[in-house]
Amino acid sequence: MLSPYVRGFKSFIPLFEERVINNEPYPAFVENLLDIADHSLIPESALKNMDQKPFLFFDKITATNCFKKGGFEVLEALEMPLAYPSEIW
Repeated sequence: MLSPYVRGFKSFIPLFEERVINNEPYPAFVENLLDIADHSLIPESALKNMDQKPFLFFDKITATNCFKKGGFEVLEALEMPLAYPSEIW
């Protein structure tokens, strides 16, 4: 799972947060991941794999909403940082 709060896709954060405020069902969905990728941070090899692909970032808000819609009671949703340093993430 990849949170929308990563450096390589920081341009998407304002739109994501606006969608959350507007209670959109899938605020972390993007039509084309390459459009929001920071080309100065993400290696060319990774950018090639993103060409014209839709993507759903999976943050605790999206996960909680999906599980609630499925009839689950969500007691806690957590996000954890990477266990290693990264310039991109």
